[in-house]
Amino acid sequence: PTDNVDIPEKMYSFRHAMWRNCLLGTMLEERKRDLHHSVALLLESKNIACEVDLRHAMRTFHHLKASGNVAKACFLAKNISKHLDDSLFIHQSIGVCLEAIEMWKFKTCGDTDQELVAGISRDLLNSISPDELDCLARLHISAAKNHNPSMPKFLNSFDIYQDCDLILKESTVSASLKDRSIYFILYSGMFNFIQSGLIAEDKEVDKEGVAVRFVEQACIHGDPIHITRAIAMESLTMSLLGKFDEAIVAQKRLERIYSAEKLSEGICREYASDRAAQNYGYSVLWYEIMGKHDESQSQINFILSRLLPLMPEKNVHNSLLLLYPVLLVLVDNGMAQKARSIFHSHVYDCFYKFYGNESSTFFLFIYEALKFLFLVASYDQGDFPKDEFNKIEDWVLSDNVGSFPKIVVLNMCAMGRSPHCIIAEICIRLASKQVDHEKRKLLINKGMDQAQKSVAYMKGKSGVDYALRQCYRITNMCQLVSRQA
Repeated sequence: PTDNVDIPEKMYSFRHAMWRNCLLGTMLEERKRDLHHSVALLLESKNIACEVDLRHAMRTFHHLKASGNVAKACFLAKNISKHLDDSLFIHQSIGVCLEAIEMWKFKTCGDTDQELVAGISRDLLNSISPDELDCLARLHISAAKNHNPSMPKFLNSFDIYQDCDLILKESTVSASLKDRSIYFILYSGMFNFIQSGLIAEDKEVDKEGVAVRFVEQACIHGDPIHITRAIAMESLTMSLLGKFDEAIVAQKRLERIYSAEKLSEGICREYASDRAAQNYGYSVLWYEIMGKHDESQSQINFILSRLLPLMPEKNVHNSLLLLYPVLLVLVDNGMAQKARSIFHSHVYDCFYKFYGNESSTFFLFIYEALKFLFLVASYDQGDFPKDEFNKIEDWVLSDNVGSFPKIVVLNMCAMGRSPHCIIAEICIRLASKQVDHEKRKLLINKGMDQAQKSVAYMKGKSGVDYALRQCYRITNMCQLVSRQA
């Protein structure tokens, strides 16, 4: 008799993947999904956060995926992606997001009559909950925002942004979203991509449409922090399209709403730097392009007296973006000494005071070039101390000076001067004072080469009129000094 005999529960393990796959192959799909669902429930019951055990979270995600529980898998994928981002595992983060997005597309497979929106069934997008739509959108943004020029096919990132924009536009569930911050993250990310100039030339992008939708969503939300950021983006978009009159109109709308005292801290918190204040700096260039020099000077005075004192001292990235156009216009108008003093007080010295030599910031590569440009231009009409002259000359003629990533160059062209043009101007100003024929020739050649590189980047591009104008001026200076050699 076996009634009183305990029969232990049998556990099976497979020494070879072939046996496991053979057994799984005999199962119905429904049975396999049920098994994965049971395993996922067991793993979830342990309540282990992904930041504690990432491997555990990944196993749970894959069992949820295999069980067909798309919504739960995607919510977990979003958390895993954030943890990977924080740990700088960028490639892995992108992979998890794209894998989760594909699950929504997979649910669409099999019915060829379905109308698709970014590869996902329109009926499916209209039947999910607002939280699920928000999660799907954030997965797209998380994958797209991690674009990097060193990654293969990184330009596809903008396609992901566009897919997200299309999903939010076409899904009827969008109207029920309680948290509309998803739109601000999306449009700010899209604009940063547009501004970088890295979108393929054959790709049609409705830049104005992106800006208009950002403003619309910000106004629906009603928070002046996002409204001012959106209007600043609209204004800058107009300028990048070469529509400087319209850029100024938008800037004046911004000025009626923006208050540094009330909004700057919040904008920095939401967008890392005060994009609204920075637009005042851009507008200086637009006034110069349009020949409105009095308005340009008035804007410079307002920035230096009313905005700059209210900017966070430690946020040197914000300070540089606000001041960069101002400093260049000051130099071009013969006020290099003033530009030098402002740059050191609010950018250069602050960086080394708060962060030090071991730290970095996005535009750190241009700090030395700006420091030397302002110094060289300050001595334009006077005697140049020989030790300072030799130090700058050795620096600018070194092989590692004058090589910059394309993404940085294109960004800075819209800010008033490409880094190549700054190096070219240093070379030519030094060459005009150099009496040694060979060194003079080296400076002229490097200056001309850097100026030509700068022109090549900007030719045929709209919105870079001021930078291009200054580049042609530097090229003419090169030719003049060359004839005098």
